[in-house]
Amino acid sequence: MTPEQIALSNLQAQWWGVAAAFLTVAVAATFGYLTLLNNRRALDAQQRATLAAVSAEPAHSLRRGVATPAAVSWQIRTGGGNQWMLINSGSKPAYNVQVAGYTDLDQRRIFGMDTPRDSVAPEEAVPFQVRSRFTLRGPVNVIVTFTDEPDVDPGPGPDSSSSSERSRQTLLVPAR
Repeated sequence: MTPEQIALSNLQAQWWGVAAAFLTVAVAATFGYLTLLNNRRALDAQQRATLAAVSAEPAHSLRRGVATPAAVSWQIRTGGGNQWMLINSGSKPAYNVQVAGYTDLDQRRIFGMDTPRDSVAPEEAVPFQVRSRFTLRGPVNVIVTFTDEPDVDPGPGPDSSSSSERSRQTLLVPAR
């Protein structure tokens, strides 16, 4: 082998080493990102399970063995795209209506309902949006906190227990 061929083979070996190092870094970065996403989902699932265990509420009240319809009840319907409608499907208006996410991940995905609504009439729809699931995947659990009376102080937030007349309902915005 000539000195030029030896130098060329050494140079090729160095370039192959550099390419292998870059490939190793790219694989490590990809798996690091996937691990981060998986840890966020696991934390969210743990938080949902803990909150569900702590705040287990009966689905409806019973009187003489027959379910009594609530005066204020909520439904969520699609409004197209990332838009959703929170609808008062009960027979009475709701006051001091606040919407919050069930977990931190849910809270980060909901926007457009930052301030409480003074009142929501029966069959009235309140629009809100859910961020794309491209970056934050899965369904969103929404907590609707409200009162039946217009003069009840809403308190500092949806988890406020300052008034015994505040009601909560947890709803699911399905994944798309």
